[in-house]
Amino acid sequence: MTSDAVKDGTKRFSAGEKMANSDRAAREIIAKEKAQREAKSDRLRRARLAQEAESAATMQKARKPGSRARQQ
Repeated sequence: MTSDAVKDGTKRFSAGEKMANSDRAAREIIAKEKAQREAKSDRLRRARLAQEAESAATMQKARKPGSRARQQ
């Protein structure tokens, strides 16, 4: 007879092993989702900073001394 651990060439996991594997898989999924959220937040933050820098540069050009005097 075959042992409980091996039957028909496949390993049979105990309930504890199944729970450990499920927990590990869940932690991996959670870590992957967290990394994706952080990457998205970083991309959005960089895009916002770039947009703010561009807006500030445009405002600086508009505020150059003498530019209003030339327009009038």
